[in-house]
Amino acid sequence: MNIEEQCLDVCNVKTKSNVDDEFNTTSNTEGVTPRISELMTDSDTKKHTIVPTEATETFVMPQLTDNLQAVEENNHQVQNTLEIDEVNGNGKNTAKDTPVIANPTSFILSDVQHIGDTGVEKMKEDKDINVVVGERGDSGDMDIGVALSLDETGVLEAESSNNRSLLDNALDSEPSSQEDPPANLAESLSDVSQVSSTEASATNQVGLYPSVEEGDNKNKQSGKKVTFPSDEDIVSGAVEPKDPWRHALNVTVEEILSSYKQACQKLNCKTIPKVLKQIQEFKDLTQRNECLDLKGEKLDYKACESLEEILKRVQFKVIDLEQTNLDEDGASALFDMIEYYESATHLNISFNKHIGTRGWQAAAHMMRKTSSLQYLDARNTPLLDHSAPFVARALRISGSLAVLHLENASLSGRPLMLLATALKMNMNLRELYLADNKLNGLQDSAQLGNLLKFNYNIQILDLRNNHILDSGLAYVCEGLKEQRKGLVTLVLWNNQLTHNGMGYLAAALPCTQSLETLNLGHNSVGNEGVHRLKDGLIANRSVLRLGLASTKLSCEGAVAVAEFIAESPRLLRLDLRENEIKTGGLMALSLALKVNNSLLRLDLDREPKKEAVSIEIRRGTGGKERDID
Repeated sequence: MNIEEQCLDVCNVKTKSNVDDEFNTTSNTEGVTPRISELMTDSDTKKHTIVPTEATETFVMPQLTDNLQAVEENNHQVQNTLEIDEVNGNGKNTAKDTPVIANPTSFILSDVQHIGDTGVEKMKEDKDINVVVGERGDSGDMDIGVALSLDETGVLEAESSNNRSLLDNALDSEPSSQEDPPANLAESLSDVSQVSSTEASATNQVGLYPSVEEGDNKNKQSGKKVTFPSDEDIVSGAVEPKDPWRHALNVTVEEILSSYKQACQKLNCKTIPKVLKQIQEFKDLTQRNECLDLKGEKLDYKACESLEEILKRVQFKVIDLEQTNLDEDGASALFDMIEYYESATHLNISFNKHIGTRGWQAAAHMMRKTSSLQYLDARNTPLLDHSAPFVARALRISGSLAVLHLENASLSGRPLMLLATALKMNMNLRELYLADNKLNGLQDSAQLGNLLKFNYNIQILDLRNNHILDSGLAYVCEGLKEQRKGLVTLVLWNNQLTHNGMGYLAAALPCTQSLETLNLGHNSVGNEGVHRLKDGLIANRSVLRLGLASTKLSCEGAVAVAEFIAESPRLLRLDLRENEIKTGGLMALSLALKVNNSLLRLDLDREPKKEAVSIEIRRGTGGKERDID
């Protein structure tokens, strides 16, 4: 189709033939069509002005399907070019937040070739189209029809307020020819323009190429405002915390009795006669009463709830809940009350085998939160794997608990590991009783040794009736060497120790400076073990009480003990009961006591044949009164 009109090059997209024609034009080629449009830049406004050229030529309009295919290919190539320029940081070739192709119609118009003197040239379906975006270069290439400027941050921005402005400028240009394009061409161009604008808007919604309008909005101040209320309006109200002892003000014994009975009636449970009797014996309600004794009573959940009427009005030194058949619900309720009302300084929950995980969790919360609880007796109350973590966390930060009894609590294994790890950081616990827990000589003993290496606050460690063995004693003694000022009493009664373990203990005794009581009773120490232990005892300067009851000693062993007595200027008590010490051993002990002026008590088996020896020992004390059994 031949059309004579003026065509406007908006997007500055040239084919290779156009570029060659432009730069090869000379004054001798008269029929060559001059440039269709020139991009004029106003120095004041920095905006591009399109000046139409009056020229009437005949153009060939290719098929729209071919042009649309070329438009899609050129779009992909232009996008790739801009992505490469953006990565390389080329400010002249990249326009931030500016659409790459404003209107595919520009490609249709720019693909139309000029007609020279020789006639009509066919459009080249060349996919390698050079697209130049940016300022004019030295080669004379023109900018695209979107003005670029630098914002305050130095980023290139498009000054056009609408990404359709390029198409509007092209359509607003008046053709120099008076002939109108055919109707079908105008309709085709309109359809292509609509398709292009739809694709451009979809692309902008996805966010790949933000519109110029969005770029302009970034520099505009937002209409949103943030306001804060005045100081007096920030806090609308406050609630005072509950006073746990508001019911204890000016309370009387009659009020306590009445409240307890009403609570039992409301909860549909029986009153406990033992409790009623103790309430009637209350005298001074302004101070802690001595004891609330519930030992042996069967306390279910309702009975525990009714006790709150007492605990909210009276505080105690001791609350005895031994063997009260507590379950999870009852134990949780009671421990919460004791924590909230600071009801006791000494709490006995021993022989309650069914308090469960929730009961131990409440007990741990009580241990952690209360500031009055100093003594907790949990003998024969199993502390299993799923409950031990709660108690361990409580012991790590407990601020008041000083005495903890956990005898026969099934601690061997993971529970002991958790407790020992937590107690390394505990600064308040002074007495720890771990008897009858079947602690072994490997993992359990290693945990105890590590505990003694790091904790210098525990003064009494009772490990009686376990299975420490000689191998476990080696771990314990490694920790004992670090006890320069800490452990005072170590009880190893009945732990299946032999003479081999006494070597570890003899090596640790000279290092410790705080140990005063060492109980090795009911172990197979024997005469050889005492000989090994003797040197460590003599080198030690702190041991005051030594227990060797039922350690299978004979006269030979008694002689070794006598040598220690003679060398020790501070020994106060020696227990040698249940041994096979005969006359020769007793004579050696009596001679040692003649030079020892410190021993106050010597425990021996009373037999008629030893009575004279005992008198001799008593006379050898230098006139000081001794208590010799």
